[in-house]
Amino acid sequence: MRLLLMLFLLAAPLAYAQSDRYRIEVIVFAYNNPDANAALTKDDADPDFDGMLMGAGGEIYSVLAGEQRQLTGAFDALARHARTRALVHTAWVQDASNRSVRLRGEKTVEGGDAARGVLAASMPELDGDIQVRIGRGIEVDLDAMLRAPVSGELVRYRLKQKRVVLAGEVHYFDHPALGVIVRVDPLPPSDAVP
Repeated sequence: MRLLLMLFLLAAPLAYAQSDRYRIEVIVFAYNNPDANAALTKDDADPDFDGMLMGAGGEIYSVLAGEQRQLTGAFDALARHARTRALVHTAWVQDASNRSVRLRGEKTVEGGDAARGVLAASMPELDGDIQVRIGRGIEVDLDAMLRAPVSGELVRYRLKQKRVVLAGEVHYFDHPALGVIVRVDPLPPSDAVP
């Protein structure tokens, strides 16, 4: 009997770790005075972001409302801090599929390059993709671009990182101009999709 109880207790975390649904939460913020040396050059092309838009733009994953998010306190603190600006806070539930999700801020900036014949256009201040791949581990593939007007020019910063993360932990992706906080939690099979 004791052996059965021990096997059950040992197997319970394993069953939880092999969940087929995950809660993903992401915060993106910008530093108010980014390091100019970290900017892309004018010759660097903008990446093509093609991630799935959440909410009104279309969704496959279940978007979580504000009260269902766990990192709201961190987002609020970043929004209040004198050195940072909170740009995006989103959360969703996904299965083991590997669709990219678009990280797009609400604010737009004007930019162009008259020397190269590029007319001024309105672009999102923040644009990018995040892909969370679920397999033997959890891999986060992040590609985000921040556009910031500096002295009449549009300066671009790009954060591109890929890393294996642990479930249930808060992970920080750092760059001199912006930061991204990611948390991935496996959901027990009995939880209903929000």
